[in-house]
Amino acid sequence: SRTPYYNHLINTALIVIGIFNQAFKLVSKKFISEDIIKGIQVAVFHGIGGASFIELFYDKPHEEQKIRYAEGNKNSSGMASEMDLDSEVVKAIKYCSDFEQGKKDFINKDDKISDYANMVLVASIFDAKISGLFGNPVTPKDAADKLYVMSTNKEIKKIYVDALAKSLKLGYLFDFYYEIEKLNKACPYGKHGRPYPMTGFKSPVIYLCKGRITKCKHFVTSSKAVTIFRKTGDLEEGSYGRCEWLSNELIKFYDKFYEQIKEDTQSRSISKNS
Repeated sequence: SRTPYYNHLINTALIVIGIFNQAFKLVSKKFISEDIIKGIQVAVFHGIGGASFIELFYDKPHEEQKIRYAEGNKNSSGMASEMDLDSEVVKAIKYCSDFEQGKKDFINKDDKISDYANMVLVASIFDAKISGLFGNPVTPKDAADKLYVMSTNKEIKKIYVDALAKSLKLGYLFDFYYEIEKLNKACPYGKHGRPYPMTGFKSPVIYLCKGRITKCKHFVTSSKAVTIFRKTGDLEEGSYGRCEWLSNELIKFYDKFYEQIKEDTQSRSISKNS
C-alpha cells in the first residue's frame, strides 16, 4: 500500500510549517509566505518518486524498502519539473535526493534553496522515525535527539533541528545541545573540542582534542587518551588526548543542568498543589 508513504509526505509538510513558525524567531534571514509555500511543495514532492513505485518493494524488509525508496526518489525532481513547479523547489527536491545518496555538500550553504531542503530533511527524518516508516517507531524526543546528534556530526543544519525542538516544546533538548554547541566553540585554538561519546542526550562524558594540540595547557594524553576504532562524527580512527578544561566545563554544565531540572520539577509540583 502507498498510504504510509503518502501520509509521510503530508506529515512532513505539516511539520515543515511548524519549523517555519519557529525559524522566524531563530534565523536572522527573513522568510515570506512564498518561502513557506515552496517549503511545503518540497515536502510534498521530495518523496514522490519513491512513493510512485512502492508496489515494487512495500513487502520487502524495512532496510530494503528504505534503499529502494531512496532510489525511486532520484526521479522526484524530474517529476516535479514535469509538473512545472518552481525551479527553486525542483532544485531543493534534488538536494533531498542527493542527501539520501550521501551527497551533503549543500547542507551548510546559505541560500533559500538549501534552507528548504534542510527543513524538509529534518521534518522527513523526524516523521519517518516516529511513524515507523522504515522500522520500529520511536518517541518524538528520541527522534529529535537523533537529529541533534546528526547536526553535531555536521550531517544536518542544527538551526532547523532547534526549530523542530521548539515547535515540539522539547526545550530541555534545545537547552542541552545549545550548551554543547557553546562548549564546542570555546576551544582557544579553533574549535578542536569534541564531546565524546556523542550518541545522544546526556551521552558525552569528556571532551577530546580533535586537533591533538599538544602545546595547549589543557591537553592531557598518556593514560587519559581515548582510542577510536571506527570513525565517529568527524573523529577519524586513532588516539586522542583529552581536553581537561572542556571536560571539567561539561561536568559543571551537567551539575547545573540537573539542578535546573530539579528546580523546575519542584516549581511545577508547588504550582500543581497550590
